This record gives sequence, C-alpha cells and structure tokens, in this order.
Amino acid sequence: MSIAICGGGIAGLSTAFYLARLIPKCTIDLYEKGPRLGGWLQSVKIPCADSPTGTVLFEQGPRTLRPAGVAGLANLDLISKLGIEDKLLRISSNSPSAKNRYIYYPDRLNEIPSSILGSIKSIMQPALRPMPLAMMLEPFRKSKRDSTDESVGSFMRRRFGKNVTDRVMSAMINGIYAGDLNDLSMHSSMFGFLAKIEKKYGNITLGLIRALLAREILSPAEKALKAALLAEPKTAELSNSMKSTSMFAFKEGIETITLSIADELKKMPNVKIHLNKPAKTLVPHKTQSLVDVNGQAYEYVVFANSSRNLENLISCPKMETPTSSVYVVNVYYKDPNVLPIRGFGLLIPSCTPNNPNHVLGIVFDSEQNNPENGSKVTVMMGGSAYTKNTSLIPTNPEEAVNNALKALQHTLKISSKPTLTNATLQQNCIPQYRVGHQDNLNSLKSWIEKNMGGRILLTGSWYNGVSIGDCIMNGHSTARKLASLMNSSS
Repeated sequence: MSIAICGGGIAGLSTAFYLARLIPKCTIDLYEKGPRLGGWLQSVKIPCADSPTGTVLFEQGPRTLRPAGVAGLANLDLISKLGIEDKLLRISSNSPSAKNRYIYYPDRLNEIPSSILGSIKSIMQPALRPMPLAMMLEPFRKSKRDSTDESVGSFMRRRFGKNVTDRVMSAMINGIYAGDLNDLSMHSSMFGFLAKIEKKYGNITLGLIRALLAREILSPAEKALKAALLAEPKTAELSNSMKSTSMFAFKEGIETITLSIADELKKMPNVKIHLNKPAKTLVPHKTQSLVDVNGQAYEYVVFANSSRNLENLISCPKMETPTSSVYVVNVYYKDPNVLPIRGFGLLIPSCTPNNPNHVLGIVFDSEQNNPENGSKVTVMMGGSAYTKNTSLIPTNPEEAVNNALKALQHTLKISSKPTLTNATLQQNCIPQYRVGHQDNLNSLKSWIEKNMGGRILLTGSWYNGVSIGDCIMNGHSTARKLASLMNSSS
C-alpha cells in the first residue's frame, strides 16, 4: 500500500503523521516543492546584542493556537502525541493578552469588552456604539428565504446593519483572513454556522441561544471527531489542564510544532520526505486503482497544496480561489515599557480613515512570549488592498519597516527608535474563499470521483479552513478517512 502527500505545510505534515501511525505498513511519500517543511509557520531567531538572550524570536506567520473547540482538541491531540507539552507557553484567560483587545476606529483605540461591566462601558466608544441597538433589532429582521451563499458583508449587514459590519466585522475579517468581507463566502468562513442558525431559527440572537442549549453547533462529523479525540487519555488530560488557558504558544516559536512532526516522520521507516521536489505530474495510472505522481504509482494521493497547483496538474474544475498577501513587520525595543497599553493587540477595519499603509492589525507579541524582556510587536499590512492594487506593496523591506513605524506612531503614539526590525512579504499566504466556494469544492470532488476514481483527497487551507487548527483537524480527519478506505479494501 502506498500514499503520496503533496505539500509539506502543517496540513500535509499532520496528515502524514497520523497516516503513518494509523497504517504503519503503508508507504508514504511526502513531496514538498521548497527546501523546508512547515509552510507559513516560520519562527526566526535573529542575533541582537541588546537582547538578554543574545537573540530575538520573531514570528513571520501565525504565533498562537487555541485549545477550545474541535480544532483546539485536534491541536492538543497532536501535541500530546508528539510529546511536546513541556514546550508550551500557556496564556491564562485572565491575562491582559486574553482579555484586552482593541479596534482602532476612527482615530482612537476602542476596547472590545471581555465582561458585562466592560460591555456597559464599551457602548460609548465609536466602534461599538451601534452594537446595542443592532443586537436588539436583530431578532426582528427578515431572514433570508433561500440557502444560497452570500458574502460575509451581505449577511452581517442584513442581520446587524451597516455600522456594526463596517466597524467591527471588517476588523475581524482583516485580522483573520486579511480579506474583503464583501467578497468572502459566508458559508465557507468561520462564521458559516451563523447562516445555519438563521436558516433554522429565523434569527441569530435567540437562535444561537437555542442552538447552544440543544448542542447543535457541531456537525455530526465534528461530534464524531470530538468523541474520538476525547477518547485518547493523554489528549483528554491535556484538554482538562487547559480549562483556564485562552491560547498558547511555544517557548521556541510556533515552528516547534512542524519541526517536531518532521523529526517524528524522519524516524518512521514507512515515510520518505522529498524536499525541493514538487508534484509535476498527476495522472491516472493504466491500472484504474492507482494514481501516478511524478511517474510513481500510488493507491491514493493527498493533495495538501493550493487549488491552483492542482489545476495546473489535472483538467479539473477551477476553484477560483484568490489569495491575500501580507507584509509582516516585526519590531523589537529593548525597553520593556514602550507599549502604552497591555493586551493582545489591535485590529483596524477597512473603513478607518487615515490608514495610508493599509495596516490590518498590530499584535503585542511581548505580552505572549517575551524571553528578551523587552517590547515586541508585529505590524501586518496589505491583504485585500494589495490584491486590488499591487502598486501599494512596498518595494523593499526598508520601506515596509518605515510604514510600520509610522503606523505605530499613529495608532499607539510610539516614537522610540526600535532596537531590531524584520520585514517579510508573505505572498499569497491566505486563501480567500469567494462566494460559492463550497459549490466549487463539491464540483471538484465530484470530478475527482468520476475522473480519478476518488483516489485524490483534498486537505489544507485552500479547501476547508485557513487556521492552523483547521489544517491539523482536517489532516487528522483525512488520515482517518484514508485508513478506513484502505482497511476496507484490504
């Protein structure tokens, strides 16, 4: 039995890890087009004489994970099986990083409430002032009669009005997807469950309460996966220990998780990793029960790469999934008191004026992981603005750093000279699920079933969830599905 996995990011690595454990007799070839594994999980240590540790740890991509939900359980299951619990950095639910989050609109910081008392105070802030009336009116708004997909922006305006959508939801979409909420698919976004609640109950406010009481938030597949994960003693134990944890990071950076998977895979005799070797051909074998990848026959192929790459290999229906690019600028100050406030960071909605460098958000990294005992932030710029006008992209890292420092001065009044900076343009890093994404995905799966005998399985951020947790969860599910298919055919 043999399986090829195309793509060495977190989704491909997770799939390979679970497959190798579930089917130890199966040969697994993992193809990665680049020189390293891990995809967008990129932790770098840069030498710095002014740091007590001699280096500064920067994250060039995502930096934290959450323990909550089914995706959170999948994160914890992988961590427990890798045996890297001691490398975790837990962030308490009571910490400033968990409780204090901000939206910058129109010219000031608006604190997002984390308590009932905070909610009362927050309604006087310009970004959140429309919320109370919007929540009161929401149950009385007309529900959508059909179940066709629409944009997140369209859905939120129907249910909560223009101001809440533009000031609050736009900020969230900028932070999660670096995208335009008017283009993003409601059904395929992380808010898709709200559309299901509207369809069943007619409104969100009361419907959400009823759905929670009836435990209807999870799909049958999610419930089954949750039960399977909690049946693992170490996973359940780790989950119980995370009750007071809002999120977690790794002491040596988020790349700890992908490096640990790679180390485990290299120890497994049934796994071969091929770096700098993309899938250049993907065709049905002369024997219908096999698929050829680069001239090698496999019983199944897991495609954990982009839909564009898949479309270049086979004549399948196009997913029409564009991407967002983000300039990530890390800034370190040896002074631990540079930040005027404490918290996770701030997000900027697209309607905020005077944002010429298209800043999406600023993360206060030193609140979460600060071995350097200084102040550390990450400024993220671009997203849909870069997609719509590529001339807005800074031409070099120096320009990006300069833009980021201007943003820090404008939003947080930070004028101190930084000790160390690092700028990285992450091109095409976040897939943008357009309206109709799920229909396109179903068409692609049907085509694969008909033309490739169902021998190609899809996973990764391009298909069903952009977060690390989504990719790990979907990699786990893909491995379980493959194990079931192969066991039933043997």
